[in-house]
Amino acid sequence: MSQEKILSVTELSRLISHTLDYQIPTFRVAGEISQFTKASSGHYYFSIKDDLSAMSVVMFRGRTANLDFQPKQGDMVELKGKLSLFAARGSLQIQVDEMRRAGMGTLFEQYLRILDKLKQEGLFDAEHKLAIPPYPRRVGIITSLQAAALQDVLTTLRRRAPQFSVTVYPSLVQGADAADELMRALAQAELRHEVDVILLVRGGGSLEDLWCFNDERLARLIAASSIPIVSGVGHETDTTIADHVADLRAATPTAAAELITKAAYALPATLSEFTQRIHRVMSQVRSDSYARFSDTMPRLHHRIERLLLDKSMRFDELKSRLVAPQRIFDQYEERRLQLQLALLRNWQALCTNKITQLEQLTLRLKAKKPNIEAERERLLQWQERLNRSIHQQLSAHQQAFIQHKQLLHTMNPKQVLQRGFSIVYDVEGHVVQTIEQLDVGQELQLEFASGRAAAYVKSLNSHTEE
Repeated sequence: MSQEKILSVTELSRLISHTLDYQIPTFRVAGEISQFTKASSGHYYFSIKDDLSAMSVVMFRGRTANLDFQPKQGDMVELKGKLSLFAARGSLQIQVDEMRRAGMGTLFEQYLRILDKLKQEGLFDAEHKLAIPPYPRRVGIITSLQAAALQDVLTTLRRRAPQFSVTVYPSLVQGADAADELMRALAQAELRHEVDVILLVRGGGSLEDLWCFNDERLARLIAASSIPIVSGVGHETDTTIADHVADLRAATPTAAAELITKAAYALPATLSEFTQRIHRVMSQVRSDSYARFSDTMPRLHHRIERLLLDKSMRFDELKSRLVAPQRIFDQYEERRLQLQLALLRNWQALCTNKITQLEQLTLRLKAKKPNIEAERERLLQWQERLNRSIHQQLSAHQQAFIQHKQLLHTMNPKQVLQRGFSIVYDVEGHVVQTIEQLDVGQELQLEFASGRAAAYVKSLNSHTEE
């Protein structure tokens, strides 16, 4: 009697996964999003449901990057994907390849058809665009009187160009009658011809909300307008056919108002004026600084050189006495801070002394009334020599400082630990240097670059033993 094969859980999971891959093709399903979660990895986990059923869904990060909207709880969506088995829980889930808002497919295809048709006719070509006047005095706005976009545009115009005359042509901007209303308002503006530029604006929304701006009749009327039209419909990611056919497209209604104002034209002149004033002030400050510290700088450089030499000698002394590296390093750091404070105090004292001497010399010079032109020539010569000397001294000291810094960095024991070495301490914290300091069973502390570990001596093997 033959025995039936007994499968493991893993084998059964693989069998189910294999069956799903080959027996159930890719499909589309529509429903409502619930229990939506965006993981830190970028994957989406949620359920899709209708009135009677619900199923788990996963959409991996590589697929979510292609979405043109952010899914959320309660959204009606259409999914394209396949069934998969989550082996860890033994549960079925839909693995999604594509997702779009429910009902968006037909509208979007219609949008693409109109877009391609008008593009083939050349309505989007740059040669058909009208130039936006740089200094429009009269501005027309086509939008709803209740729209927040109207207030945004009016506020921007008042702030940037209060001298503009504004005319509002009210119209619906959403709904079945919105396209006809927009065409009527545009025709009214064209007939009156009382403005220099027209702003066609509306706030953001879904594809359905903005559909009136994709009307083919409206697009043709915009293209035929003799008045330049700036389109500011929706947000940055919203693009309608009206945006393509308009003479200029702005990302938002506020951006449309900013594009036609000329406040930016005054900015270069203002910047130029401030730049000149800054240059004059900096030139004066630089001249005063050179005159004040001409005698102080050489002595300060000499002092720095002496301090660096002392530091180098101290470093050599500490290097020969290196036993507890971290303690020596801490002492050296404390000494460096003390020297830095001493240098600062000496520098301040020298500056104060030189300022006093400079003031005294100034009084003496005023009393003696020297030859101004000759002294000025000598001062310029000394200033040039001083600048060269300062540059040479600074370069030399900077190079020496870098060398000492690199040497100190090289001698830091922590750098040795970073290369895989470790320091061995006994229980009293003394560094173990030879095998003769160890006994079998003795407790030790090992210090690595990332921390410490305890160890015990199991056996001793000296290199001198046969």
